[in-house]
Amino acid sequence: MQQDEAGPFPVPLEDIEAAPPTDAVKVFAHRLTEEFGAGRVSFLITDFAGRSLIRLGEGTKHEQVPLDDEDLPYGLVVVEQQVQVVPDGAGARVLAPVTARGDAMGALDLVLPSTPDEGTLDRVAAAAHALAYVVTTERRHTDLY
Repeated sequence: MQQDEAGPFPVPLEDIEAAPPTDAVKVFAHRLTEEFGAGRVSFLITDFAGRSLIRLGEGTKHEQVPLDDEDLPYGLVVVEQQVQVVPDGAGARVLAPVTARGDAMGALDLVLPSTPDEGTLDRVAAAAHALAYVVTTERRHTDLY
């Protein structure tokens, strides 16, 4: 079920609950890829020290990204809790805070084929907020998050 452009992001809870806890974020990312036509969707989780983000990858391969990377303003996303849009070729990269009840868990990173309008940014922000609750729930079942 797809909402209109300004509507909230529909969360596929049945698909997430059917997946193993370690795959919950992958299932969520796949849904976002379909919903937004994104070239890439990833979740970056904050490290214990709060100085960098870890981009969750396939298997045990994870990329570490410093929060002070000036090319991609992750610090503004995580610390200031602001959605950021960064030009990326013909499209744009959207970085949204993944936060639940004030707990900044990381960032949602989407590469979109075009510059998003305000309605799309609102939907990405809603998706990032929903992702925070997915991560919170799945943390009880795996140490991945």
